Amino acid sequence: MIPLPVILAEIIMALGGALLAANIWALIRHKVRPDQKPVRPVSRGRAITNALIGLVVLVWGFASFITRI
Repeated sequence: MIPLPVILAEIIMALGGALLAANIWALIRHKVRPDQKPVRPVSRGRAITNALIGLVVLVWGFASFITRI
């Protein structure tokens, strides 16, 4: 059975990675798909801030995962 601290570290790592990936996708979506116009323009400052928070949470989860093994 997988210990609870390892599962929690994996969940934290997954949430941080999802936050990072979603905000980076929101920033580059206009360059990848220029034909689609978004309903609302993306706030660059908010997306960058959320991406950095996601990166910190991802690193934190990875560090917790490594120390639990």
